[in-house]
Amino acid sequence: MALFKKVTYKKLNCYVSIFLIGSVTLMLSGCSFKSAISKKDSSDYDQTYDLSDSQTEESSDPGYVTYDNNYEKSKKSGYNYLCISDRYGMSNNISLNEFRNQDDCIEKLYSFHELISKKLDYLEFYEQSAQKIGYYEGALNFVLEENEEYLNQVVTSENGKKEYVTTLNTIEIGKTLNEQLKDVILEGRCFNDDDFNYQNNNAIPVILGADYKESYKIGDTLSLYYIADTFNFKVVGFFPADYTLKHNIAIYSLNNFICIPFFDIEAISSCGLDKDFLFSYYLEKNNCYVAYDAKNSDDKKAKEEVINDIIKRTNICYGIDEAIYSQFEFSD
Repeated sequence: MALFKKVTYKKLNCYVSIFLIGSVTLMLSGCSFKSAISKKDSSDYDQTYDLSDSQTEESSDPGYVTYDNNYEKSKKSGYNYLCISDRYGMSNNISLNEFRNQDDCIEKLYSFHELISKKLDYLEFYEQSAQKIGYYEGALNFVLEENEEYLNQVVTSENGKKEYVTTLNTIEIGKTLNEQLKDVILEGRCFNDDDFNYQNNNAIPVILGADYKESYKIGDTLSLYYIADTFNFKVVGFFPADYTLKHNIAIYSLNNFICIPFFDIEAISSCGLDKDFLFSYYLEKNNCYVAYDAKNSDDKKAKEEVINDIIKRTNICYGIDEAIYSQFEFSD
């Protein structure tokens, strides 16, 4: 969430996140940078996009994502997802900054994740861009939305130092989606169980899109700013050429993506990560998806009751949205 503002799509009834760099102070997510070149007022981004049924199957949007409005596919799959998302700053709820200032905010977020993961089968996916700090000389197609606006932005850190920052196409996936990759990654490997457990001072494994093969090989490392700190990432595999991920109506072309495992942190008090990172990380990690049998109303109701009970027990502002069209599918 560093360097980004979120907008949402009304049509999906769940929060599909797109992030836009803006001239905002970034203490909320713990990022130590402020935008120095984008002068757009934040209200420019406070809008909801309506992806109406009259939209063509693939939009003319540039870059890495196209859209497919064929909602019938979700009916045929036999299941659907409940989307869990935070509600801070909505209705009469406290703001995200107010929540972050609570002494036990990290413990609440962590407890929510622990309970959800123990009581329900859930799926994790998030589009959280990582940034290259320093002048970027790589190809534009690796940059977020292939947009020059996110290329070598000049930002000023809290100590007054100016830096170049380039935002890259990045996604995070959990264990459920990773299962789909076991027979797919032919060069290198998909993530293993150890990759989903954070180990302090170890490089975080990543799978890269096929276009990265011209610049990196298995075992190479990248240094990137991720959420609220700089980490080293180790290349463990490559997606096949022209591989895609379908999520809701979005179709991600993964040729130019970095894929990070949505790892767990066993002991937040001794993991070596600061509050800024932990707060932002678990806030987005808890924005997850719970599958239910689309033909069984009792199954849906039962899972909603479990989720609402966990929300009440942990005393955090989360809610449930139903995605009227849901699928998480890797394909070539």
